[in-house]
Amino acid sequence: MSWGNLESAANSGNGGRYLKLKDGSRFELLLISDPFTKEVTWGDGRTSQRFACVVYCTDSPAGAQQLEFGPGVARKLSGELKGQDPRKVKVMVKRTGSGKTDTEYTVARLGSASLDEITAAKVADADRLWDLEEDGWCPLEPSAPVAAARTQGLETGPDADIPF
Repeated sequence: MSWGNLESAANSGNGGRYLKLKDGSRFELLLISDPFTKEVTWGDGRTSQRFACVVYCTDSPAGAQQLEFGPGVARKLSGELKGQDPRKVKVMVKRTGSGKTDTEYTVARLGSASLDEITAAKVADADRLWDLEEDGWCPLEPSAPVAAARTQGLETGPDADIPF
């Protein structure tokens, strides 16, 4: 990055752990992790299922970041990635609108990521100092030991007494 681009990078809002999409934001992403899920209770008492994954922005690199999204974006991502390796395909996510009723998300597959982009995403993931599980996110498809424990009626989670 040159010094001439420093101001626009500083104002982009793409920094820190969370990827924040504001009205007009557009990012090109590689999905580093599988999807995670959790039920969220909002201030007014409503609950909803939310999703999250670890991403790497290829057009505005800021390390590995957490992208959270609802069922609508989840369906769009799923459709765009069907039959693809998410860790090797770039997707574009764009937000238009700023309120609860006027916000629209656009998701589009952009094609294969370059070897340099894939390598940079792996490095960013290896440098990450946080995990989604720390904030109560659960893998959408749990690992085999967790899935087996659930089907056997055993308690799971950080306080569970499961030997693995």
